[in-house]
Amino acid sequence: DADKYLRGQFVERLPQALRDGIREHGIRNSHLLSIAPTGTISLAFADNASNGIEPPYSWTYQRRKRTADGGTRSYEVCDHAWRLYRQLHGDAPLPPAFVTALEMRALDHLRMVEAVQPFIDTAISKTVNVPEDYPYEDFRDLYLEAWRAGLKGLATYRPNAVLGSVLSVAPAEDVASAAPLVADDDPLRKRFEHRPLGELESVTSKIEYSTQEGRKTAYLTVSFLRAEGAWEGRQVTVERPFEFFMPANQRTGGHQWITASMRLLSMVARAGGPIARALADMREVVWEKGPVRCGHIVRDDGVQVPVYHDSEVAAIAFMLQRMLIRRGF
Repeated sequence: DADKYLRGQFVERLPQALRDGIREHGIRNSHLLSIAPTGTISLAFADNASNGIEPPYSWTYQRRKRTADGGTRSYEVCDHAWRLYRQLHGDAPLPPAFVTALEMRALDHLRMVEAVQPFIDTAISKTVNVPEDYPYEDFRDLYLEAWRAGLKGLATYRPNAVLGSVLSVAPAEDVASAAPLVADDDPLRKRFEHRPLGELESVTSKIEYSTQEGRKTAYLTVSFLRAEGAWEGRQVTVERPFEFFMPANQRTGGHQWITASMRLLSMVARAGGPIARALADMREVVWEKGPVRCGHIVRDDGVQVPVYHDSEVAAIAFMLQRMLIRRGF
């Protein structure tokens, strides 16, 4: 129904030539325009260069990200324009155009959404930032004002002590009084293009496991490297796995795939990749030859219980995990 579609509130604002084209040829999609989360996109793809309709949250702040192991880690974020201005002008006062989201009134954020709403027919990703001590009456009036402005929706962000916050800014007094810290340089994430000269400490373990084909024996070797770096402002030295081996005399037809797995693990280790995650993924591998018995765990009552795995590679990964745990990794 072209007449009904062209009477829509958004379509009525389109130029007449475009409306005539829709009437004659139809339209492929009923909804066409949206504004993506520009703040996040600018971080991921543009070196925090331009936030679009989102003002910078702060010139410098901490952004908390969830890690693969379920924990969290904080990263310092610095606005691109702020960094460039400091590079060119040093500690000179910022010009009036430099305004952060925390320096704006909540109503000003809402007015930005109101300004672009007539030109967008789907979603607008724009956050109305409100401080933790924002009065409830004013907060409630934000939604009433959004309704009066004809907005389709309104997203507000208020940090709180109970749930924490994804973004946080250190108090001014803490920044001024804190001693300069060493920039984080995680030694577990350092990349090594080549094996260093000299000897590396290593551990070799003889393992036995049983499959439907019978009992098998293998030797696994892991070498370790002491890497230096900085963590939470302190210089640290850690021991990390660096190479994984299966001795050459075991490269029979049945063990070539294990040797290939060792090479891939070594590549991950040298690149500073997530070894724990790689081994966990290996333990998920399933084959069609039935369970593999390898290793044991000790129950709370002291009884040893054998461990069964879904494949030979899963059993190998389990034993490598045991080796790293005994090493303190």
